[in-house]
Amino acid sequence: MKKPNIQKLSKKEAFELANSEGLLHDEYTEFLTEKFDSGDFILNQVFLINNNKILYIREVNQKRGGQGTIFEKHYFDNFVLKLKRMKADKENGRNSNIQHWFFYSVWKNSIINKVEELHNELAKKLEIELSQLDFSTKSLDLLSKLVFDFGNEKSMLEIYDNLVVYIGEVIRKNTKKEINWDLESNFNFPIITTEFKNINFNPINIVWEELTNYENIDFRKAYGKEMRRIGTELNYK
Repeated sequence: MKKPNIQKLSKKEAFELANSEGLLHDEYTEFLTEKFDSGDFILNQVFLINNNKILYIREVNQKRGGQGTIFEKHYFDNFVLKLKRMKADKENGRNSNIQHWFFYSVWKNSIINKVEELHNELAKKLEIELSQLDFSTKSLDLLSKLVFDFGNEKSMLEIYDNLVVYIGEVIRKNTKKEINWDLESNFNFPIITTEFKNINFNPINIVWEELTNYENIDFRKAYGKEMRRIGTELNYK
């Protein structure tokens, strides 16, 4: 995804725009205002501008604060959604990729025995032909677009296991050496093993990173990153 189109404003410019065109976004302002046990707070205000822009004014009640930034509304909505999800994950102990997946997973570790079933279900959920999910690296581009349209939150709730299995199978089928599903020995979660102990592919991490991004989904890029990580580790063997 391209970088967001933003415009920075001085304190004077920000307040003039807020007063002339801004509609205070109460929910976002409440969420983004920093509150302390002492009762003090740092006021960060959010205004809707022209229906498709957001004016964000930080540290309104601080001596050196008040500068503003204009964001595209879609980008800012995703930014707030990500912050809310991060807060919820922290409060519920979902601090790692494995904890996050385990919370949402329907089938837990048994996914490694349900590869075909979860593959079929993924195609049905995304409303495409099964043949389009052919485990090629190219198919990850299509999958990225489909999952982005499907929605991050909905994907966590409905197809998390399916995505972990599909990414794992892409790894498995596009590696020259024979590698297989197994359960990690220390923390007991699905991995793709290599011939070397403690060097394993982690499809859960790939899916977690993309679903918690909110700005963009690029499974192919994440797949490449994981392949390079493992390649680097194997070079030391």
